Amino acid sequence: MKIKEMTNSLDFDIEESHARFLNRIKTFVVKPFILGLFTFAIFFTTILSTKFIAFLFTDNAIFDLNIYDVLFSIMGFFIGFMLKFFLQLRRLLFS
Repeated sequence: MKIKEMTNSLDFDIEESHARFLNRIKTFVVKPFILGLFTFAIFFTTILSTKFIAFLFTDNAIFDLNIYDVLFSIMGFFIGFMLKFFLQLRRLLFS
């Protein structure tokens, strides 16, 4: 084997492993993060809308959100993230 062919083969292996690495990052980080943001938004919107509706129909003079509402929404983020992460992991391991 010539040296030129060997360096081309090594370059191809490096590019292939880099592409595989980026694909794994997309599969195990980006997609779960997007679903986590989506579930955070769903939880936070639900909390915000129910508190606002309760504010409109009751005689409360103050509309408030506290830290527990945000923490509950962050829990929704982690639920969505872990759900997508484990679904992707299951697809990788069992297919």
